[in-house]
Amino acid sequence: MMDLCCTRRSPLPKLLVLFMLIMLTQPQMVLADTEIKPEVRVEGRAVPATDGVFTVLWKLTPTLPWYLYSDRLNDSGFPPGLTASWPEGWQAGPLQWPVAERHLLENMVLDHVYHGPVTLLQEVRPVAGAFAAGPVEVKTRWSWLACHEMCVPGHSSATVVFSPEEPEGVADVMAARANLPRPLPEDRVTVRWGDGTVHFIAPDASALEFHPAGDGQGVRFQDLPADGAVQGQELTLHLRPGPDGFGALRGTLLINHDDGSAEFWTVDIPYGGR
Repeated sequence: MMDLCCTRRSPLPKLLVLFMLIMLTQPQMVLADTEIKPEVRVEGRAVPATDGVFTVLWKLTPTLPWYLYSDRLNDSGFPPGLTASWPEGWQAGPLQWPVAERHLLENMVLDHVYHGPVTLLQEVRPVAGAFAAGPVEVKTRWSWLACHEMCVPGHSSATVVFSPEEPEGVADVMAARANLPRPLPEDRVTVRWGDGTVHFIAPDASALEFHPAGDGQGVRFQDLPADGAVQGQELTLHLRPGPDGFGALRGTLLINHDDGSAEFWTVDIPYGGR
């Protein structure tokens, strides 16, 4: 049994001081209203509509300087969530998230966020004959957490109209797709594995970043705030096993160039490259 005699100091006061310091340096959660209002736009022919698929553009616009969280790994928040009343038989794919901004607070709390408007994509396939009676309206509800010095959870509603008529906004869909990461080609970067480390080497890079997947699966990271971004051509991540050992390394690799351009690649590699 732990000795709690008055002649021995308890570490509790120090822990309380540390907790208070952390809370003072990170965004605080409050329950309040904010002006953040997601805007929704639907695009019907981003993918050739001969197969009946619609591409939905979900545009969420936080009021500056508020920011939203992405679906990447976050220490202090969660990404926007969608609930939709899809008609029976309709098939809705997962939300497709653009590359986010690495957001590191003074107390080494690391998030991946969006400052300003963000556009998500989603593929939706209606059932055959869905538009026999005309356009179809789908009601949606979004949950979100907006932060700036404090964090405000909230909800927004939007109604999306699906119509088989020739759509507008193909250029907007193409622009949104340009911000989505693509699968990493085998020959784009050199990947070297060490004892609990992985190294990404891109000789043409000016800077590299790695944004881990936010689903809690795969490997864990020893010090992502320090390891996750580097100026130069080589990025090294120090890894540790998860509950089920070392799983896959999953996330987004950003390759920045001196001319200001950047590449976004999806990484999904078994530990050790096997």
